[in-house]
Amino acid sequence: MEDPQPSAEDESNQGDEIDGWFSTTLINTVKTAILHLFNITSFNYLRETCYGCITNHPSQRQQQCLEVLGEDYYQVNFQRIVRRLVTPKLIPAIQNLLVLQRIQADDFRVKTIAETVLYELKSVQGIHSAIAHVYDRMVEEKHLKQLNSVSECYGLTN
Repeated sequence: MEDPQPSAEDESNQGDEIDGWFSTTLINTVKTAILHLFNITSFNYLRETCYGCITNHPSQRQQQCLEVLGEDYYQVNFQRIVRRLVTPKLIPAIQNLLVLQRIQADDFRVKTIAETVLYELKSVQGIHSAIAHVYDRMVEEKHLKQLNSVSECYGLTN
């Protein structure tokens, strides 16, 4: 018996499945990079604005940067953190992770996804959970070194 030839519609649906998988992978990778860089940027901002750090105060009680961050910290400082995060280095740093994951996307598409992720992040309750989930997933997949390369490309240290 002869194997049936796939119809044009079957080939089109298969293309949609591949494009859907690729788009999901691209979006998740950009989101991972954004959350990682957002996390580091927020802690750097906290240290830079910490009264105890600024005055070199010896008491840990005066060191706001040693306290556990609450969700209100992100809500109050979100725009300031994003202004520090969105620089000309952002897209090349994200592209670095994409290259390491063997994903190709043009800068415009990456920038659009990054802006969307940041817009959604602003309204998320539980930013801590979103960031922790990214790190947990990267540890499971043994890709934590790739996140460090994103930080280095951006010029941040953990």
